[in-house]
Amino acid sequence: NDRVFANKVVSVEVFHQRVLAWLTVVRNAMDKDMIVHHPCPPARTEELISWKPPPPEWVTLNSDGSVHQDSDSAAAGGLIRDHLGYCIAAFACNLGICSITQAELRGAAEGLQLAWDLGFRRVRVELDSRCAVHLLSSNAHPDHQHSAITDRIQALCKRDWEVALYHVYREGNKCVDYLASQGHYLSLGVHSFPASDPTLMYWIFIKSTLTKKMNVFGHSKTNFAANLCEKNMEKLNLSALAFLCIFLSSSPNWITIQAQSLPPAKFDGFLYSSGRVDPDAILIEAFFDPVCPDSRDSWPPLKLALDHYGPRVSLRLHLLPLPYHDNAFVASRALHIANLLNASSTFPLMEQFFKYQEKFYNDQTINLSKASVVKQVVDFATPAVGNFLHSEFETAFNDRRTDLKTRVSFKFSASRGVYGTPAFYINGFALPDIGSPLDYNGWRKIIDPLVSAKFDSRLDLLHTKF
Repeated sequence: NDRVFANKVVSVEVFHQRVLAWLTVVRNAMDKDMIVHHPCPPARTEELISWKPPPPEWVTLNSDGSVHQDSDSAAAGGLIRDHLGYCIAAFACNLGICSITQAELRGAAEGLQLAWDLGFRRVRVELDSRCAVHLLSSNAHPDHQHSAITDRIQALCKRDWEVALYHVYREGNKCVDYLASQGHYLSLGVHSFPASDPTLMYWIFIKSTLTKKMNVFGHSKTNFAANLCEKNMEKLNLSALAFLCIFLSSSPNWITIQAQSLPPAKFDGFLYSSGRVDPDAILIEAFFDPVCPDSRDSWPPLKLALDHYGPRVSLRLHLLPLPYHDNAFVASRALHIANLLNASSTFPLMEQFFKYQEKFYNDQTINLSKASVVKQVVDFATPAVGNFLHSEFETAFNDRRTDLKTRVSFKFSASRGVYGTPAFYINGFALPDIGSPLDYNGWRKIIDPLVSAKFDSRLDLLHTKF
């Protein structure tokens, strides 16, 4: 090196002395007196690893990223739960192609945005990526490859709320694996999942309690099932799945009570009335999604039939925001707000959503944030409700009560066994062919015999009296 890089001539004697010196160092290192005795590694211990609920008034956001090695496609998912462990919101997103760290960060960013939009102001963020936590906790170089997404997250954290960031072991974050994996099969963008989805509930139930053993240097990290062998663990998972399936099928009302501790103050739905309604009028219950094309096509013939029968038939409209329509929940929430601020504007606003429905299709808002979509909905809905109520309408989207009203509508539909739109009940009995619109003649064929039967029963009653 001296000859090549420093242009120095080293004599053979000097080279020989250096070699001898190196050999002396090696010999001394091999001497027994020079050996360093390291202490024995600590004994293995067991530590419980499972998801832990946040303190009261806080919620916990767990998020995770996923990248398929064969295609490099990336996705992320997240889950928000309260201090009782109840699932409040869940989401998954298809991110296209990016690194695993980018996917982890995107999941955290979308989760924080969702938590803010839902009105939570104390949020614990739990990630199982040390790299992502380090990037968010340290003052990384402003030009690093993930600076755009970390800047977005830090800007969210600087808002008027409390955000606490934690690293957790992967075993404590497995409940979001299902959501992250589902993101690969969705269209690009962020998609929400209903909190009452049975598959999601099963995944949370299993992955929040049962975790396989994870070995680290000197320790064994596990949960209460750590001493079970792999075969017994699989049996336990299957048993838990069977129990949950029976539980879901046999106790839907109990589940509803757990998610909604008190019955709503008002029966769900909006009453349509063009005037006086008979006390014993035939009741039609319609389940619509404001951004569902079939719901849109069902409304004109149904409205025509209602106008034809007048006070003899009444309608109660229930909203069912379908999870695969990205903006259905926001549009449904807007209808609840309109009903609160100006009840007479509810159905005109619904007709406006139907008329300009394409504006809120998934493809039209795929590049918009949820906050941007909410602003677009507020600006769209205000003229129907009243321009002077623009500020109140916008503020209502930050009021958790309007969010709960929309959730109650979804849960009510689920309790009635409705899984698609449009769906109809007449006097409490479901009509077949959920998801198919009825034309005017179809409504006449159904309602005419009911009206005639009711008229005949009145005549019989009169004959009996006289």
